[in-house]
Amino acid sequence: MTMAESKCDRPRGTAVIEGKHPSGSTTRWVAQRKAEVVAAVERGELSATEVCERYHLSTEELISWRQAMQRKGIDGLTASSIRKAKVRREERST
Repeated sequence: MTMAESKCDRPRGTAVIEGKHPSGSTTRWVAQRKAEVVAAVERGELSATEVCERYHLSTEELISWRQAMQRKGIDGLTASSIRKAKVRREERST
């Protein structure tokens, strides 16, 4: 079982559907859309390079989504959760 299969459908109760990817014109990244993209990379449906190009993401941003997903599932992908993690990283580096 991959990380995408084991955590994408919890704890919010909305499953990430295989083959379902957000539109290339997506500009508002809610946790569910981030989870769909991370799951697509984990399943090998899209490469990290394809995702970054299609959605105009930096490699660092995609990596942070994958790490957040591994730590806390979909809840780790909320804007407030990512913001808190960024502040913690900055505090450790000073």
